[in-house]
Amino acid sequence: GAEGSLAVITAASLAVARLVPEVRLNSLVPDFGAGLEVQRELIQRTAPVGVSRLLNPAETAAMGVDAPDSASTCLLVLSLVGEPEVTGIAQRLAADAIAGTGGTLLEPGAADRWWDNRHAGPELIEDLNRDPGAFFDTIEVGVPWRSAAGLADALQSEVGELVDRLWMHSSHVYSTGTGLYLAFWIDSTDDGTACSRGRAVWERAMDLADRHGGTIGHHHGIGAARSARYISSIEGQLHQSVKRALDPEGILAARLLDG
Repeated sequence: GAEGSLAVITAASLAVARLVPEVRLNSLVPDFGAGLEVQRELIQRTAPVGVSRLLNPAETAAMGVDAPDSASTCLLVLSLVGEPEVTGIAQRLAADAIAGTGGTLLEPGAADRWWDNRHAGPELIEDLNRDPGAFFDTIEVGVPWRSAAGLADALQSEVGELVDRLWMHSSHVYSTGTGLYLAFWIDSTDDGTACSRGRAVWERAMDLADRHGGTIGHHHGIGAARSARYISSIEGQLHQSVKRALDPEGILAARLLDG
């Protein structure tokens, strides 16, 4: 969280956990809000969920899933972990939650494109930003359940109008809320125009997160893109006070405090 501003990591410990059985469920839900309700139901009822990923219609289509209404239907992929007697109960709970939204379970291999490629991103950013005028980036925000559907709708609508393609998913679910993760593509005639459009996307996404009671960042930290907002926040001001006390000479540089 401090992003190198308060300390330097010199050692780390590796924890090894037992590999437990996993059951995968693929489903289609009528819209993004319905999928959020399924995610919330399962996590708040303490189902043994390993993976819970809800994809917006554009990303659903990119996974090659045949959706009855490509404008609104969303893919929801789940994994349930534990011994069969545990996951059996959780499967019934998940199936009931999905059916309760009007959703349907899919065949086991229906979302293999997503499962097989979910970790394939080592050079994703570099490759998609290589050509002049091309701009690809990702933004993630946190949001409580009470306003998650509203924020998702606003991001889809208001960020969607600023970009050429927008993927969005809900993951990292908690009992109190979820993370919304955007991946967006901009195609412009030159890098300057592309960067200006990209900055506008960042500002709009952070405005919307603020408006819906969310956070402007999640697991990617603050970095340069969020710095100006962060240092003017209560948390950012506290961070700066701690840094001045612990590192008065400013030896440890940190982009998140550069503004």
